[in-house]
Formats: sequence, structure tokens, C-alpha cells
Amino acid sequence: MNLAKGIAFGLKFLHENNIIHRDLHSKNILIHEDKPIIADFGLSKNVNDVTSNLSLHGFRKYMDPQCFLTSNYKRNQKSDIYSFGMILWEISSGRPLTKSDSFNSTIISESREADIEGTPIEYVVLYKKCWKTKPDERPEAEEVFKKLENMKLYPNLLY
Repeated sequence: MNLAKGIAFGLKFLHENNIIHRDLHSKNILIHEDKPIIADFGLSKNVNDVTSNLSLHGFRKYMDPQCFLTSNYKRNQKSDIYSFGMILWEISSGRPLTKSDSFNSTIISESREADIEGTPIEYVVLYKKCWKTKPDERPEAEEVFKKLENMKLYPNLLY
């Protein structure tokens, strides 16, 4: 639980300080003294300084679907939450996201990676909530952190 909770804590800190990471993915999570650290702030912005996505940078599978579905969409805190949901899935699976040739149809249909057998249902519900296509349906970073903090530990999973 420490990995997911640590990332959620870092994301909560960023959002409380009006910072949007905008390029959150598993390769931007470093481990230092057994603690996760969110790295690579090259695309990060203050919430008030965000402009629309005329050019998209980052890993597509982690990007807020609204970047592809809505012209001139401005990434926001809920965009980071979407990315974090994908990371939560990766943590439970122990493997990176798969590459999808039919990425756009996958996003529109809201089908994502398959659930991993043995993953606690409350963890699955949480990451699926994070990767909802509609940003208003995604939780805030503080809510995600609290849910992870209150989850029971499951020794067979590395989250």
C-alpha cells in the first residue's frame, strides 16, 4: 500500500499547491529510501497558467481522454487523477500498460485494462473511478489518498 499511498500523497500535495503535473506515468515515479517520489516536472503548470492542448506531449495511455475528445481542452487536476488511475492498475498488475492500436475507440467505450485476479474490489473500484472519461466523475487527490489510507493491507499485492 505504501507505493500507491505515497504517490497519492505527493499528488495531493501538488494539487493543494495548485500544481498540475500533466505528464504523470509510472516512469516518472522514482523510489528513494523505499518511498515513491513524483519526478519530471517539465510539463507541470500552475492551475492558473494552463493553456489548451494545441500539441500533446506525454504517454497517450496515461493522458486524460478529454485531450483527444475535446478541442482546446485544458488539462487540469482531474487529468492527473486519470493518469494516477492507470498507475494504480499497473501497481496491481505488476506490469506496464499494454499498447493499443485502437486507442481512440478504447477511450470512447471506456474499456481499459482488464482487472487483475486477486486485486481487492475496493482498489479496483478506486482506479476505475480515477480513469472515468468524464472528469467530473473522477475523485479529487485528497479523496483518493484517504481511500488508499483506509484500505486494508493485502500482503499478496505490492500497492
